[in-house]
Amino acid sequence: FFRLGFDYVALGHYHKHCQVKDTDRVYYAGSTERLSMNELGQEKGFIEVDLEKDKVLFHQVPTRDMIELASIDASASDPDKILKEIEKRIAAQDIEEKIVRLKVTEIDSHVYNSLNFRMISELKSKAFHFDLKFDKKEEEKQRFHDRTSIGKLEKEFSEYLQSIQVEKLDKEKLKDLGMRYLIGE
Repeated sequence: FFRLGFDYVALGHYHKHCQVKDTDRVYYAGSTERLSMNELGQEKGFIEVDLEKDKVLFHQVPTRDMIELASIDASASDPDKILKEIEKRIAAQDIEEKIVRLKVTEIDSHVYNSLNFRMISELKSKAFHFDLKFDKKEEEKQRFHDRTSIGKLEKEFSEYLQSIQVEKLDKEKLKDLGMRYLIGE
């Protein structure tokens, strides 16, 4: 469709300025501001199109700085140490009105659940956007995966019925009704 003789085709939604490969006058203007950490290092701006002179010019505009803070390895840390490390990383940079990312890796669930998120919110509040990512320990991810694996639904239902204890419950009748429901009878 792009080769049908249009004077100019302006495309949108793609955040990076570029010309569509092997086409004349088909461009993505890009965005005028960085919108995610995926755009770290990209120039932002707008394009000026002069159809009479067959010129397309890109005009760069200033954008907010993006900062990737050094990640924190939380494998042997308690909540207070992690909070101090977050505070140290933030204090080392001027984050005001900037887009910032910080990763905390290898964190135990119980440590994560004990973090002072009110204090963390205060620490990152000066940034325009602060992306704080927490990655759980790999062994914890595996344990969770092992615990959550289930077999066939019919077998799981039967095992569940065997595990519960309720007086005056006809488990066989309940199992029969449940199985008919599960297979759609």
